[in-house]
Amino acid sequence: MRNLLSVKRFSQTYPDFPEGGLRYLIFHSQARRNSKGEVVSGNGLAESGAVIRLGRKILIDEERFFAWVDTRNKEAPPRPAPCERRSVPSAVHQDKRYG
Repeated sequence: MRNLLSVKRFSQTYPDFPEGGLRYLIFHSQARRNSKGEVVSGNGLAESGAVIRLGRKILIDEERFFAWVDTRNKEAPPRPAPCERRSVPSAVHQDKRYG
């Protein structure tokens, strides 16, 4: 049996996914047109079957949502290595107000 949760209940169950963030993902889940009339692709959440709409009610299929998150995580480019900290000339740090 599928575990369907409302947006509010989902965010309460999983606090790492705030309600506003979920609504953003749902809004951008389908292809749409921008102000210039160009088609902007969706994020794939609707195609994954994780979002169920019953009139105005929006439900999230828990299992499919996390499967979609896993696919998004695999698509993400690797993070670049952190930059080495550059040394700042000591004259920049000298401020007569602080001795």
